Formats: sequence, structure tokens, C-alpha cells
Amino acid sequence: MLKFNDVSLIKNYRLINEEKYFIKLNMTFEDGKMYLIKGDDSKYLIGKLIMNFIEPTFGTIEVLDYELKRNRYLKNINNLRRHIGYLPFDYDDKFNYHLVNNIFKESLYNYNYQTEKDDELVENIIANTGCYLDYKKEKLENLDSITRYKLYLASILIHNPQIIIIEKIINDEKIKNYLEKLAHQEGKIVIFVGNYKMNVDKTYVINNYSVSEVEE
Repeated sequence: MLKFNDVSLIKNYRLINEEKYFIKLNMTFEDGKMYLIKGDDSKYLIGKLIMNFIEPTFGTIEVLDYELKRNRYLKNINNLRRHIGYLPFDYDDKFNYHLVNNIFKESLYNYNYQTEKDDELVENIIANTGCYLDYKKEKLENLDSITRYKLYLASILIHNPQIIIIEKIINDEKIKNYLEKLAHQEGKIVIFVGNYKMNVDKTYVINNYSVSEVEE
């Protein structure tokens, strides 16, 4: 379960340069469903709030067994983030390594997965996302944009997150079917963020600081 309870986000609160992004957002995301968040640019702050990269000014966000709120310190933030796969709109700027193998291994090591199963996990996620490459030898600089996208997607899904947030999508039937399977068959929460036209279980639209709900 993922739930926004009267969440407000205001930059420079009570200062002369105060900037509102949204006021008292209420959204509920249930296991086993796919969602789309559309609207103005403030929609791109939703993923950062869920990841706890930024804090809400008011209200709380329930993420699995965690409650996120202003000035609440989480002792081990990785315990939260290991359950979330987040692909930001500017994902291509986030690669830290030249070798594909290191990108996968970092994703696994960060979340304390058993290293003896690394190769099996990598090969499985490559097959599911259609990211076909020799991950032990390939260099990131040799990959085209589509393969780089699939690689980033694979790297955030390899640790089996319960919540998946994707801010950029490509027209790929294999990936579409895989994400649908993760939601509807494996009970994950899959959230797409962007002004896309796609079939989901529920759509939220954020405009003028508030949210409206559209049933699909």
C-alpha cells in the first residue's frame, strides 16, 4: 500500500519567494494495480517524495511499513528504497559506471542480495526486459539510447521492488507486458508519471496545486 494523506509541498514556506507545488494531495495506490499520474510539472516531484529525496511540507506519505513526513529521519533509508524501483525522467544522466556489469552489481550490492545468485538474477532480468547484451563485457558508451533505457529499467527491477515508478516510457511491447505482469500477476504497484496515453487501472491528474481522479 502507498498512500498520500493531505500532502502539501511548498518551497520556501512563509518566505517572500514561497512557491506552491501542491496542497493537500490525497492519493491511494493499491497492490496489483497500474497507475498514471498526469498534469503539470509538479507531477515529477511525486517519485522524489516517495523515495524520500525530498520531504513533504505538511501531511504524511505511507509507504509499505514506513511513514514519511517533515523532519522525520529514517535510520536506514536503504530499507525503504530497496522496495522501490525508480526510473527518473533524466535517468540517462544517472549512470555511474562505464561497464554494464558494474551497473547490475551495484544495484544488487546496495540492497544486500546474495552475490552467488548475481548471474542468475541478471540473466533473468535481461530476458524479461529485452535488454539483450553481453553484460560482462559490454561498455555503456557502446549502447544505443533504447538499450540504455532498457538497462536502467533492468537495474531498478533486479532487486524485485514492490513499488515501481517510471517517469519515462518507450513504445516496447515486451516491456509493457512485463510491467503488466508485475502488477496484475505479481501484485506490484506500478506508477507511470507523464502525460501519456495508456491503459491503466486509475489515472490521477495534478493541476493548480490539487489532484483529481479519473477511473479508467
